[in-house]
Amino acid sequence: MKILRILIILFLLSYVSAFYYDKIIINENNPEKEINFNFSKVDNYKYNLTFFHYGNIKRDMKVEIYLNNKLIYIIDKSAFPGDKKFVSLDITDYLKDGRNVLKVKGVNFNNSPNYSPYYALDNIYINHPSNSPINLSLILILLFLFTLFIFYS
Repeated sequence: MKILRILIILFLLSYVSAFYYDKIIINENNPEKEINFNFSKVDNYKYNLTFFHYGNIKRDMKVEIYLNNKLIYIIDKSAFPGDKKFVSLDITDYLKDGRNVLKVKGVNFNNSPNYSPYYALDNIYINHPSNSPINLSLILILLFLFTLFIFYS
């Protein structure tokens, strides 16, 4: 029973949420797409952008991913529809407090007749610490009291 109480406390204290964005798909007709979003940054926290990517591009094509006009990732190898990859990028230095723009751009998507390139980013997340309604000093006092309660009961 004591272990269960400790696990519940640790779970509540370590809870981290994430911001989710819809799938982004680019193709020869729409080779560029932007998503605008607002974000509240917390000091001294590492932010990661994670997503799956897949599509159908040739060797002379590439996909560039920008955050606030800064290039953060390039997909520059041939890709096939069944080739799904997971990526996690540290974006702490590129993410701004307030308005942000995530852009996906296909390069050379219009230069191949009889070929229909497309590329998708799926399950796009930016992690974010939870905003607890309880301040840190109160959490520490409660943790200390719970610890005393657990070991003396």
